[in-house]
Amino acid sequence: MVSYAKSVCAWIILFLMGYVLFAFTRIKQEPLFRPLPQISPYVFQGANQELTASIHHPLKKAPKTVSVDYKTELSKLTDEKFTKTVDTSQILFRPMSEEQADDTTDSTPSQQQYCLSSLKKRSIVPWNKHSKSCIPKRHVVFLKVKKCGSTTLSSVILRYGLHNNLKVALPTSHSGSNLDIRSLLDRYAADHKKFDIMANHAVYNPRQIHQLTPGDTFFIGILREPLDQFKSAYNFNHVAGRMHLEGKNQLKNLFKHYPKWVHDHSNSMSRYLGLKIFTKEATRSFIQKLEKDVHFFVILEQFDECLILLKRLLCWEFYNIVYTVFKNGTQYSEDYIKNIRDNMDPYVVQSHRKRSQADYILYDYYKNKLAKLLQEQDSDFYQEVDYFKALKKKISEFCQRNPPKSIGIPPSKWGDGFTIFCPWVTLSHGNLMQLFKLQEKEISSISINSRIKIVQCS
Repeated sequence: MVSYAKSVCAWIILFLMGYVLFAFTRIKQEPLFRPLPQISPYVFQGANQELTASIHHPLKKAPKTVSVDYKTELSKLTDEKFTKTVDTSQILFRPMSEEQADDTTDSTPSQQQYCLSSLKKRSIVPWNKHSKSCIPKRHVVFLKVKKCGSTTLSSVILRYGLHNNLKVALPTSHSGSNLDIRSLLDRYAADHKKFDIMANHAVYNPRQIHQLTPGDTFFIGILREPLDQFKSAYNFNHVAGRMHLEGKNQLKNLFKHYPKWVHDHSNSMSRYLGLKIFTKEATRSFIQKLEKDVHFFVILEQFDECLILLKRLLCWEFYNIVYTVFKNGTQYSEDYIKNIRDNMDPYVVQSHRKRSQADYILYDYYKNKLAKLLQEQDSDFYQEVDYFKALKKKISEFCQRNPPKSIGIPPSKWGDGFTIFCPWVTLSHGNLMQLFKLQEKEISSISINSRIKIVQCS
């Protein structure tokens, strides 16, 4: 009986061991808890055909990031597996036909000619355009004030208008770089025609501009520290050379010996915004009117923070606001940095504040208003600002090395992924004005740079 019980126990033990061995083998082949498949959101691999497919087929586009670590988002912009070069020669543009090429002026052998319609359609390619809780604002007026860094923001807004085929108000042939509001009223107001975008220099007259824009237009202003703005105007107008001023005392000598020039360029920001009387009382009353008309003022010293606020207010994407700045400098740059920009001579500071008190009141008011708004933002906002700065740096460096190519940017918790064409994001304000003329068929072609030429195709 004992031997029988031992035999049964041995068989049970053998059976259990066999079952465990079998189960272990199955688990090794096919685990009970499978890891989620790693779907690479970046399909920029292989030949041009695969690149084209990854851009144009929705199922291969990048899935939107749901919950991610902030440092992971920033690391994507420095990881080559996330941002890839795209050869646009066969993807983004339809080359001109021989007949079209014959009709345009000759280009240099290294230039490639492309159609304006293709430039607008394909220079920004969103990977996965997700639905939003807000609707992008397409009616924008930017009150462009000289020497406030306004050309950068103007270019951002004009690119948006060009890309989305919006009606943009442009300077006339006789008005230079300024909008001739009176002429626009004469031509369009009687027919009740409206402009979607205004982003060139013009003295702000709310009654006139409201006649030319839709009722839901978003108004943006821009301001800069007044003395810095004055110094920038002094440098831009080459005043030192024209008036034979030099050395570290040139600004002091300007205030002492050239009062008319100083007067004409004092309170210049307030003048552009429409102020005509520059007393403290008149300026404070003027600010109350601006508060009713202008939705947001950009402060140049916090430009990127303001751009992210605008991105949220306008319901735009990163590819709508990203910009690059490539400045080659001028013969005045070294002198400007040494003797003008960093010159904080007490006499100059006090003299300018006395002559431009309206600009200081205006600037201080909106600077403080922005500071309060920024204090109300949470950590997510500041992380988005840091991400945007890293994104801008990545695109700028890439496009400086690869001017005729595109770069793919991964999606983040703050926006969709996209591919952007370097000649598009680096378009200067002058290039944009020429492209609008090309669109209106006032000219036949425009050279963006030595490699790219854009023409009007039927």
